[in-house]
Amino acid sequence: MAQTRPRRTSGTLSHYPRRRNFDWYHAPDHLNCTGYCGQLSRHYASLMTSPPTFTLRVDNVSKSFGRRIICRSVTLDLATGHSIAVVGPNGSGKSTFVKMLAGLIRPDQGAVVYNANGAEIKPEERYRHLGFVSPDLALYEELTGYENLKFAAEVLGFSASKREFDLLLDEFGLAGRGEDYVGTYSSGMKHRLKLAAALLKNPSLLLLDEPTVMLDEDGTGRVWSALGRRRLALVIATNDPEEADRAEMKVVMGVSGA
Repeated sequence: MAQTRPRRTSGTLSHYPRRRNFDWYHAPDHLNCTGYCGQLSRHYASLMTSPPTFTLRVDNVSKSFGRRIICRSVTLDLATGHSIAVVGPNGSGKSTFVKMLAGLIRPDQGAVVYNANGAEIKPEERYRHLGFVSPDLALYEELTGYENLKFAAEVLGFSASKREFDLLLDEFGLAGRGEDYVGTYSSGMKHRLKLAAALLKNPSLLLLDEPTVMLDEDGTGRVWSALGRRRLALVIATNDPEEADRAEMKVVMGVSGA
């Protein structure tokens, strides 16, 4: 299948010619990217048979810190059922790019837009549609697992039952630990609790910064199994080549212009 090779620049996006290792994820129904991100794959164009319920639009986004370019003129669409891996060496700007998608950092140029059912979501309402997990995010160690989940639900503006919390804890291998203080959890258990909290309200967009970096084989398997049971738009920032290969596209950070 012929494809246009994208220009090599900071924040370059590449396509895969076919779906790979997607036993954990849903079949795609919409994908588009333009500009420095390359051209729309004919394979994915043939799958655009129904409009997405949620779309993340990155429109001509650039970001720099002084003379250091994080990304330049990146344009892409990511819809429900699709995934992007943000890759690059340490310090290349992966976390910064993901935080821009979350609205935690403003781009120097361009815009990040959320759309649901064809209508733009106001910036102050984005948190209702977003799940975000990062090593920078901290749990309340003086609270129990249940209390952390309850607090996360209240921040999102809804209530959940203990049974719903138990189902999530069990899904991430934390059954029976809800009453324990989070300060007694291992680093892997804390990370799995963060993931459970991010999925509390079945977000439309899930942003994962190093999603399995603290997890053993069982914990890693639980993460991908949990994602496979949900239909959402997914962005992962990772240094793990196998993890990156699960995604349909890659945003490559730290690539200098030719």
